[in-house]
Amino acid sequence: MKITCYLQGADTVIYERLAAGNDDLKKVTRAHLEQFGSAGLRTLCLAYRDLSPGTYESWNEKFIQAKSSLRDREKKLDEVYHVCRFLSVVGGWGCVLSMMVKVNE
Repeated sequence: MKITCYLQGADTVIYERLAAGNDDLKKVTRAHLEQFGSAGLRTLCLAYRDLSPGTYESWNEKFIQAKSSLRDREKKLDEVYHVCRFLSVVGGWGCVLSMMVKVNE
């Protein structure tokens, strides 16, 4: 069974979590994001990491405990998000901020 963890967010957040390698794709994606940002668009980035079932199960147990914790919940959640490291970039896009606001409606 293949489990893939996807992470979407600001390019600065995603890029600090990327694995080494794929420098050409990172460079092209960064250039596209800069073009979108220069055009006044809100930029977002998507990356992924494949997980073994064992890694996922171990992480999920820790995540469930952290999210239901009454003490230091945010700190415990931050500690389990290590699975969101060593990602591979998929790409980036730009969107008009007013479109993002309407998503909640």
